[in-house]
Amino acid sequence: MMEKQAILDQGEELLGRLARAETERDAVAMEYARAQESLKAVYAGKLQPLVEKVKALGKNIPRFAKKHHTTLFKESDLVTLPSGELRYAESKAVVHGRSVTVEVLRELGYLDGIHVEESVDWDVLDGWSDEKLLAAGTNRKDVKAYTWELKREEQS
Repeated sequence: MMEKQAILDQGEELLGRLARAETERDAVAMEYARAQESLKAVYAGKLQPLVEKVKALGKNIPRFAKKHHTTLFKESDLVTLPSGELRYAESKAVVHGRSVTVEVLRELGYLDGIHVEESVDWDVLDGWSDEKLLAAGTNRKDVKAYTWELKREEQS
């Protein structure tokens, strides 16, 4: 069996190695964050106008296709052009009417159209007595946790 001082020394070695590794990790993480912020600053000005341009141009395609629907999709639902394809599809969709409420569906007996989500509120159960927990089919147990706090070197 190891003597107490040897065990304490071993614990100190483990904590020391962890502290050094965390310090090294944090330094690299800070360097990474600074580099990332620098890159964001450089490219944000270039990227944002292009994002807006793509979004605006993307809105023009459906408008154009709707305006020229008969000409474009007279023979086929697919038009192949040198820069890409235009496609047309038709489908049915349920309109989410304002008059459709849980109360209306319940009155009509259409309960399958109502989404109900229930779950155990464990935060409430944490405050229950042991007797109440036992009656519900659960109990309290002792939990052992081992934590640590490192003494960190100051970084500049």
